[in-house]
Amino acid sequence: VRAGSAGGAGGPPSTGMGALLRVPGVVPALLSMHTALAALNFLMPTLQPFFHTAFALSSTQIGLAFLGVAVAYGAAIGASGPLSRAAGEAPQMVLGLALIALGYLLLGPSPILARWLPQTLAGSLGALAVGAAGMAMAMVPSTPLMIAAVSAWAAGDADRKQRAIDGLAALATVAGSLGGVTGPALGGVLMQYLSFPGATSCFAALPVALVPLLLPYIHLRAAGAAQEEVIASRRRSSTTGGLGGSGVLL
Repeated sequence: VRAGSAGGAGGPPSTGMGALLRVPGVVPALLSMHTALAALNFLMPTLQPFFHTAFALSSTQIGLAFLGVAVAYGAAIGASGPLSRAAGEAPQMVLGLALIALGYLLLGPSPILARWLPQTLAGSLGALAVGAAGMAMAMVPSTPLMIAAVSAWAAGDADRKQRAIDGLAALATVAGSLGGVTGPALGGVLMQYLSFPGATSCFAALPVALVPLLLPYIHLRAAGAAQEEVIASRRRSSTTGGLGGSGVLL
């Protein structure tokens, strides 16, 4: 990974948001964060009317369904650290995005699967759990991946690296906030024109579209001379919380 251009004649190299967005790996990680949060918030305006209409659930029962989403999400966060260390950040993010897509296709289920999968409450709850696990697996490794990318980009300059990590915190917050807005907005728009199964099927295309953007970073951990710096950055992130882990977004 090549270092960015200098911020001016004799000045320190730029670590502004524009420069950070040009660091390979940062934009795919931010998009993964955004998609995970958008997937979660997509359910806010859409799941309650679907459960009420399809299964005649009460408000209390629907609230319990959302609680189940939170439990599955929390459990997946607990598993994300060991999995990320074993498989790498980008592979885990690809798995997470695939699980989001699978969960949203099963939720309803999708019209393309309805011929083989009946619409059942148990099936819908299981699909929610799969999707929630995917959200955690797609989002949690995004921060270490970005830290690994900027650590290689700013190798040998501790001050520049720290300024870059501070900038990543701001970018991560923006990505998460946008996910909180675009998720329900997209859900509301799609529900105006499609059934709930159709809307979730359309949303499932978004995480699938992100997978090719992550494939070039599958082997980032073994990126030549930057390998040791990447590993050290990941360890510091896991012990100190890095950018706050999922907390920076939640």
